[in-house]
Amino acid sequence: MAEKKKKSKKSSGILANSTIYVQVSDGGRRYVTQTSVKMGLHKPWQKPDPEEIRSVIPGSVLALMVQEGDEVAEDQELMVYVAMKMHNVIRAPFAGRVTQIAVKNGDRLQKGALLMVIRAHEPIIDVEPVASELYFEDFE
Repeated sequence: MAEKKKKSKKSSGILANSTIYVQVSDGGRRYVTQTSVKMGLHKPWQKPDPEEIRSVIPGSVLALMVQEGDEVAEDQELMVYVAMKMHNVIRAPFAGRVTQIAVKNGDRLQKGALLMVIRAHEPIIDVEPVASELYFEDFE
């Protein structure tokens, strides 16, 4: 009887069943957790491209309001996306030119699907919040 070879899956670099220690600055508390096999198989997180417009929930495309090559203004309606029986208007997050439309009317999409790409007219300033700006206050 021939042996079956197990397919190996790529790992995100986190070893399954390894112990992770997390140090929190709040009073120096120390939390311990153990990873699972499933966690070890997750894809590593990648910073999203701000010029890619992606679905945030499964749904379907009801109507496209722009075409490739169109110039769009900030907050201009780009498409109507139906999710959970609600019509959601997807708007341009900034002014730019539509360089790619990856969907067509009637497409059913999963979470994270690429809808379109808009190249910004101005550089997109990516500001990451500092921990002290995240509403941590001393309520004494």
